[in-house]
Amino acid sequence: MQKDMKLNNVKGVLIFLVVFAHLLGASKSGLENMIEIIYSFHMPAFIFLNGYFSKRPSIKKVINLILLYVIFQTFYCVYRYYAGNFSVIQFTYGRPHTHLWYIVSLGSWYALAIILKKINGRHVLKAVLLFLLLIMSFFSRFYADQIIEFIKIYYSSMHTQTLSILRTFVFLPFFLAGFYCSRDLMSKIYSALDKFKFKLFSILAVSVLIFIILDQHNDKFDQLFFGFLGYQKFHIENHSYTGIVFFHYSLAVLGIFLLLNAVGAGKNKFTQWGEHSLAIFLFHMIFIFPLLTHNSWLNEQNPDTRLILCFTMAFGITSLFGSRAFNRVVKYIIYPMKYLELIYARLFNQTDKNDEYKKRHIV
Repeated sequence: MQKDMKLNNVKGVLIFLVVFAHLLGASKSGLENMIEIIYSFHMPAFIFLNGYFSKRPSIKKVINLILLYVIFQTFYCVYRYYAGNFSVIQFTYGRPHTHLWYIVSLGSWYALAIILKKINGRHVLKAVLLFLLLIMSFFSRFYADQIIEFIKIYYSSMHTQTLSILRTFVFLPFFLAGFYCSRDLMSKIYSALDKFKFKLFSILAVSVLIFIILDQHNDKFDQLFFGFLGYQKFHIENHSYTGIVFFHYSLAVLGIFLLLNAVGAGKNKFTQWGEHSLAIFLFHMIFIFPLLTHNSWLNEQNPDTRLILCFTMAFGITSLFGSRAFNRVVKYIIYPMKYLELIYARLFNQTDKNDEYKKRHIV
């Protein structure tokens, strides 16, 4: 139980960072390094946890994610027009709105988890499949642009963000790592840095080192960490593709490791945010999309002031959408499959009762 609460706390920290990073992105001048540090690990960590909690994948979860995507993609197609992001309302489902890529990719990873469960006894087949998937994931960005250009011959609207295809491959290793991470291994990760002083020193030392490294190429690393851009966008002179991508994955693993050790297991505000992370994730862009268009007041502030403002807004948004009251209202929207099943069950049971009643009263 303590470990579950700890993971809820980790999810709470991560969902706050998601909101915070999106707010910083609305006016990022002078705050590029802060954004890059967050992006270097926050989504890989979320994906790792989703893999860890996907030990029992089901087709119902996949269907629920498909329904979620259709519902919120439709909603944001309309909402972004009124937020001033688009000049017309256009219903498009090929390229997810900003954060909804994660819902699409998560559906793909759950579907893969079902397949891996089905072939669990076939060790050779599973090993070959995993090896091929990891190779494809690692080199996906190297060949992405060429493959997209080829597909454009037949489908002109193709993009690396189409149905989140590139991100699905790029971040797949983190999902697989979580999926195959046992409870015992997770416990060992928790206790790897036992002493508080050692945790603090490790986090500060690594943060300073990362900050220095990122500062040298801050125009490239954000393109790398986003995960949906091909190699040409984050190519760094005198550095190989293999070295850059290995740095990305290593940095993410280090961030996940430190986060799992740094976050406590006691019940606090993060626990509630972690429990309601899905609602926060789906709805937080309601505040951010208008800010992307109407951000002149924010741009007028110096970076330190903007950092404080974004942190304060992130806290407020996360608290609002992470509240129990809000989640009681939207639970029918964010878990559509669950409530469709309930409706179906009630209708089916009522039909059975009516049939039974008729049989009893046939003269």
